[in-house]
Amino acid sequence: MLRNNKLNLLISILIAIGIWLYVVLVVNPVAEASVETVSVEVTGVEALEADGLTLEKVPVRTVNLTVSAARSELVKLEDEDFTAYIDVEGLAAGKTSVRVLVTGPRGVEVLSVKPAALDVTVVELE
Repeated sequence: MLRNNKLNLLISILIAIGIWLYVVLVVNPVAEASVETVSVEVTGVEALEADGLTLEKVPVRTVNLTVSAARSELVKLEDEDFTAYIDVEGLAAGKTSVRVLVTGPRGVEVLSVKPAALDVTVVELE
């Protein structure tokens, strides 16, 4: 009888480990993660200069992201997998806030960008 209980206990533990592995590896739940210090590129500078304008300054050059994806995808992500940029084409002279746009790998959703916009100063070319 005692031997039978030990065998049942061993079988129960093996089944529990098997179920746990199935949930972690096969079901692959969606999770969130932070991606720190993604560099921000500035596009549209040539068009701005063609209009006789240029950027005086862009104070912040990195953003932090919160992303969502399958856990198996999150463990593979790196900062370099994301491109953050602001488009300054068509801006007028003066201070303005420009929304940060982000592209990333397929299957990864960007939940938040901080800061969501960058303040830029556009001045006339001298």
